Amino acid sequence: MDPTTPMGDISRYFDSAKHSDVTIKFSGHELKAHKIRLCCASDYFRGAFEGNFQEASSNILELHYDDPDAIKGLVAWVYGLYYDGRGTFSPSPCQPTSGDLRWARRHLVNLFAAAKKYLVLSLSEHMKNRTSAVESYDFLYALISLTPGTGYPPAIEEMVGYLYDPARDPASELRKTLVGLVAWRLELFLGDEEARKKTRTLIIDEEEFGSDLLTRARQGGAVSLATGDWRKALECMYEDVPAGSNDGD
Repeated sequence: MDPTTPMGDISRYFDSAKHSDVTIKFSGHELKAHKIRLCCASDYFRGAFEGNFQEASSNILELHYDDPDAIKGLVAWVYGLYYDGRGTFSPSPCQPTSGDLRWARRHLVNLFAAAKKYLVLSLSEHMKNRTSAVESYDFLYALISLTPGTGYPPAIEEMVGYLYDPARDPASELRKTLVGLVAWRLELFLGDEEARKKTRTLIIDEEEFGSDLLTRARQGGAVSLATGDWRKALECMYEDVPAGSNDGD
């Protein structure tokens, strides 16, 4: 992201007391900010500062029940910066190291949830739409690239459990992306006995995910990869019927 605007570089004012007229307080943390900048980025903040709420006449904005690193990342974005969730702010995307992959995936989900909750649409749309960008802010790219290139990715189980947790409903829009990713790789999963067992266990244990995946399989379309075999196999797995059974077709 380019932090510059026709008025100059705004990143220098991130968490700066200079010209600040509001302090954002959240989970024991606080950031100095500027109401005009928050209003330009979000209808949520515009409503808080311009409506009949105490924030309109106060220099304190309290946010509750959010991941603190997600809020830091959200506010950093408003000022033209990326935040890696580990204390580093940068005008360019922060790439996770191999030891940070599990944490990085969760940070992406929490950040997306915060962007949706507080209506920072430029951030949520950026994360959702840039599916070919080689950067850590792209959820789909991150989920694909931070898992093994072949076989059954362990990250799938982690992300299904994380995204289908009711506590992360603001990020539920990403479930469609996750289901699409699993559908895209499903032929690989079903081609390996161990991967097939893991996939079967996952779609049965995580019922809502299993239902979404089965629905996507029946829809076919671009994820069918020109064959219906894997869709039939998935239905057999989901219904607790051996994948090689024949229903008389």
